[in-house]
Amino acid sequence: MKIFSILFLVAINNLSAQTNSSDIQITSSELFKVRVDRFLYEYSGSFFEDGKIPNFTSSRNLNLKTILVNTETKKEMDLPNEHVADTLHLNPQLILLNLEKKTISIKGTVSGGWTGGKSDVHIYIGQRNDTIQHIKLVPTLEANIIYNGKELTETVIVDTIPAFNLKNFIHVNSENAYEDHPRRAFEIIAAIDKTSILAIGQNDCFAEIFEIGKLLEYYILPEKGKKKKK
Repeated sequence: MKIFSILFLVAINNLSAQTNSSDIQITSSELFKVRVDRFLYEYSGSFFEDGKIPNFTSSRNLNLKTILVNTETKKEMDLPNEHVADTLHLNPQLILLNLEKKTISIKGTVSGGWTGGKSDVHIYIGQRNDTIQHIKLVPTLEANIIYNGKELTETVIVDTIPAFNLKNFIHVNSENAYEDHPRRAFEIIAAIDKTSILAIGQNDCFAEIFEIGKLLEYYILPEKGKKKKK
């Protein structure tokens, strides 16, 4: 009888712990509903910084046209202005939103992008700061650069493009990828507010961007339960 009572109390305690848990499991479909700016921004961080400075830029409306001149024949050759980026794909496996602590935990893998050279992917959770990036033309000793019909002698800004960076961010690297292992596993946990985003980037690849703060905002609304009943 004592053994039965102990088992019964353990079962009740476990059930109570589950009932009182403030973790909500977010489905993949819920996460992808808050994905934004698809095929628009690329991660543009330096290889040497290893993700310490998260910058994302969009060169879709870049108006700079470049012409290459053969110094021997003086023949001009147009260089293609269109840049075709590779694509990353987030494959979420477990997403837990903690309403009490206002944190989110995400486990999953990232496929796509380039997988050679033990490449990894940067995963960030933070607050987005929209800005612009200047495209500059810089003089060099290796060649004479002609800009607006004159030889370039100082740095000039030739265009600006949309960009954003992150503040108050948490950053992790995925595991390395190989040709026969294209899916890179990762796990990240961070405190969030209603402005937080999840951003996944790799150089020369379109970033995956999710406004995950909207998940928190949605689940703490008093009328949220009423919406589900409709």
